[in-house]
Amino acid sequence: MEIKTTENFDIDWGNIQSDKMNRLTEVVMTKHISFPNFKIRQLLFSKNHEADHGCKKGHIIYVI
Repeated sequence: MEIKTTENFDIDWGNIQSDKMNRLTEVVMTKHISFPNFKIRQLLFSKNHEADHGCKKGHIIYVI
């Protein structure tokens, strides 16, 4: 993955529409902003979340 940017920026997550994904055992709320070479996503998992798969893509993860 190649991320090229020359400027700093803030993301106002409050102004980005969220999508609800219903899974077998949980709910995931997602928001995202796209750039030419990458996407930044915010995910909010319900309390009983269990992963149903593994992902083979490369990810950068920041957990709060």
